Amino acid sequence: DDSLLWVGTVAGVNTINLKTRKIQPVVQPVLRDRRVHDMAVDAYHDLWVATDNGVYRHRPGGAWTKIEDPDSGNLNRAIFTVDIHGDAIWFGNDTSILKFTRTNGEWQEWLLPIAVGGAAFRMKILDRVVWLGTRYGAAKFDREKETWRIFTPDDGLLDLTVQAILPAGDHIWFGTPEGVTRFYWNDPGRLD
Repeated sequence: DDSLLWVGTVAGVNTINLKTRKIQPVVQPVLRDRRVHDMAVDAYHDLWVATDNGVYRHRPGGAWTKIEDPDSGNLNRAIFTVDIHGDAIWFGNDTSILKFTRTNGEWQEWLLPIAVGGAAFRMKILDRVVWLGTRYGAAKFDREKETWRIFTPDDGLLDLTVQAILPAGDHIWFGTPEGVTRFYWNDPGRLD
């Protein structure tokens, strides 16, 4: 519904009716008192909500469903970030990133490198790479090579903690507590 704005809070999910400006809590037992870390909407208009207790999906006009990864159980914990790329929904927790492909129901998981020290705050999925914002820098996962590269203040970040990521063509912006950094990540001469 285009007249609703979904809002994630420390105590669950609310909606704001943009016409009436009325705020309504989503009264669902599965979401009550759940800290919401991130939300994303896919091409089917399903809302995916990353919480301190897993991932929940809401289909337009439908019920809320807790999402389970049948192979690892890694969605039964705090999920800090969710992003959509094509027909895949990506999730980040304190130890890994997970990819769910809707067309075939397949799950894939990649462990985070020890150097990022846990929780991924933000994630942006591009065609060839996954970017994570963490407490210990920006982590780039090459999807083809399945390799990680960590960027820190030694590489030009203003702070180790990366709280926001905005891709912009061949550049990417990182938001940190000390300000923003613009990084030319798609330089053909880069060897990472």
